[in-house]
Amino acid sequence: DVAAAGKILQVVSYSAVGPVSTTSSTYVTTGITATITPSSATSKVLIMASNHFYTDNNLVKFTLFRGTVAGTNLGSGGWAGFGGNGNYNGTIYTDLQSGVSTTYLDSPATTSAQVYTVGFASITGGSTSTCNASSAGTITLMEVGA
Repeated sequence: DVAAAGKILQVVSYSAVGPVSTTSSTYVTTGITATITPSSATSKVLIMASNHFYTDNNLVKFTLFRGTVAGTNLGSGGWAGFGGNGNYNGTIYTDLQSGVSTTYLDSPATTSAQVYTVGFASITGGSTSTCNASSAGTITLMEVGA
């Protein structure tokens, strides 16, 4: 339908329900995930996600996945750098915090249900520091008519 081109056809939103922690340098889910079923194979899906990370002397990398964190890495995220808003315990800064967000326009080319997940990992995996995805995360999926 030419009249639907560029219009938002549906919106799905989700907010995470609890914090998730990792020391792994391999992506794990934040728990922020949502599913949308495009009405047309030519539709695009606009993904907007945000989260709040906190850590002990560490850095976080994050990205969007189509499917689970074992699915297609859409490569839309980045690194969360943490400022000196934490507490210095004499050795390291603790409780460092950072808000992050990302937006990506996907072309799934299907009318099957599509799951989108926010994944995150420790950049310095294997350290004793823990990266935490807070319960403040959200994801919004919008089907955009083609």
